[in-house]
Amino acid sequence: MNSDILLDVDDVARTYSVSKGLFRGRVPLRAVRGVSLTLQRGEVLGIVGESGCGKSTLARLLLGLEDTSSGRILLDGEPISSISRLRLTRRIQPVFQDPFSSLNPRKTVAALISLPLRAHKIGTPREQLRKVEEMVDLVGLPRRILDSPPNQLSGGQRQRVAIARALIMRPDIVVCDEPTSALDVSVQAQVLNLLQDLREQLNVTYVLISHNLAVVEYMAKRVAVMYLGRIVEENETAALFAEPRHPYTRMLLDSVLTADPDLGLPDAPIESSYPSPTAIPGGCSFHPRCVRAFAPCGTVPPSPLRLGVGSVECHLYADSVEQSAPSVRLPGETTVNDREGSLS
Repeated sequence: MNSDILLDVDDVARTYSVSKGLFRGRVPLRAVRGVSLTLQRGEVLGIVGESGCGKSTLARLLLGLEDTSSGRILLDGEPISSISRLRLTRRIQPVFQDPFSSLNPRKTVAALISLPLRAHKIGTPREQLRKVEEMVDLVGLPRRILDSPPNQLSGGQRQRVAIARALIMRPDIVVCDEPTSALDVSVQAQVLNLLQDLREQLNVTYVLISHNLAVVEYMAKRVAVMYLGRIVEENETAALFAEPRHPYTRMLLDSVLTADPDLGLPDAPIESSYPSPTAIPGGCSFHPRCVRAFAPCGTVPPSPLRLGVGSVECHLYADSVEQSAPSVRLPGETTVNDREGSLS
């Protein structure tokens, strides 16, 4: 295994059994369907997609909070399923979406941040307090709040407490699941800058899960785009935002609101609503919504294709079907034939 690869997600799936209703039996819900990813040491990997695409389920799998239905997740070459929960929490920690609900309101800030140290029996109470004070300084909080409960803090301060608690053990990986979506816009930039600074100071690796493309573009080195439990495109951040390959990625970028009032509302081309994960369409799962769908899309599942440093899961880029692809042109996008030379 490449020594630079810290986390290796290999064909991971997670399926639930959910009720169809009273006396109607149960049906499988395939939340994650064969996801493969690698995470390099020191990088920030962004995972984006619509609500319900499986981002948070993947986060729980990476944290070991749920078991995979199939596939495996390797941490430094070792399956996380064989790592004890206590040892795994030393190396992977979460920062959740809502800092208020993730912090026990009955505990003080000092007790919340020191909890991992106490759980792992690291240091004396005096040594634990000193580590907490150092971490509070590092995340930019005043020490006077250490004896305060979290409900006396602002949203931004609570999220800094959550970040301090996640980093107190100096983990290798921090999984950030929508870390700024519950915060005011004015506070989001401060928290993002803090995360960037801490990554450089502590040499920590981030998995950043978000539906906010601006946050991902600012933070991430690489981006993986999820749709109905699959990674449909992965590329370096600058390349993906400059020239998205998958029609779904293009749709996501076209749907972003702009601050310019003269541009009006975005008009992303789309054919239908988001399908149910209990009734995933055959072939390419995106084909019912895709304006560029053609014959193979409805029947043949596309395979991941390597294109340079990135990958895409789309028939438009398969050699066997490129010539029969329709010439529908999305706003601001070239057709497959226009890019034929760059794809070869």
